[in-house]
Amino acid sequence: MTPSHRHLFLPRTPGPRVVEFPCPSCGRPMDAGFLVAESYISGVKWMQEKTKLALGGDPIQKPDAWGNVYIAGLRCTGCRLVTVRY
Repeated sequence: MTPSHRHLFLPRTPGPRVVEFPCPSCGRPMDAGFLVAESYISGVKWMQEKTKLALGGDPIQKPDAWGNVYIAGLRCTGCRLVTVRY
């Protein structure tokens, strides 16, 4: 994990710290990064089921001026699991 991503998942504590995040499914180290969505209208939202026009849902994050949403997360390439914090 790069130092720039550590602050997204760890409480601020003094001193250097090396942390690896094991995948909760397979135990392999996970990569830190961002899940990116493009949405000029409503940003990212949570829906419990698919709908034809994606109407409704609970808002998670609004888009930036370019229509992008960046959500910090961890990805396991082994079992294809993504975890996000919003």
